[in-house]
Amino acid sequence: MQWKWNGSQEALGANGLPQPVTGLEEVLQNAAMAISLRRGGFLYQAGLGSGLQQLDPQEEHSEERARALAEEALLPLPGVQVKQAQYEPLENLWHIQVETPLGAGEITVPGKESEYGNL
Repeated sequence: MQWKWNGSQEALGANGLPQPVTGLEEVLQNAAMAISLRRGGFLYQAGLGSGLQQLDPQEEHSEERARALAEEALLPLPGVQVKQAQYEPLENLWHIQVETPLGAGEITVPGKESEYGNL
C-alpha cells in the first residue's frame, strides 16, 4: 500500500492523516510519477523518469517520440503499456493513455512550453 499524492505532497484525509491508495489508482499514480519525473533528475537512480519534458511538441513525429519515451519510463512497471500519446497545445499538456492489468487510464504531463514559457 502506498500513500496518495496530490501534486508534490501527500493527500491528507479529513482526519489529517495521509490517504492510502490501492488498485488501479495506485498503478496509475506510479505510472504518472515514472513519466513525470525528469530522467536523470534523481541522483541515486538516474534511470528513473522520462525525457518527455525535453521533447518539443512541435517537432516532427513528436507524438511517436512521446509514446516511446513514456514506454521507456514504464518498463519497470510490469503490464503497464502506453496506448496513445497526444499533445494539447491549449493546455500545454501531454495526455498519455495507458493500459494496466487492472484497467485503463490517462496520465497528464506538462509539456516543454509550460516549463520554459513559449518557444
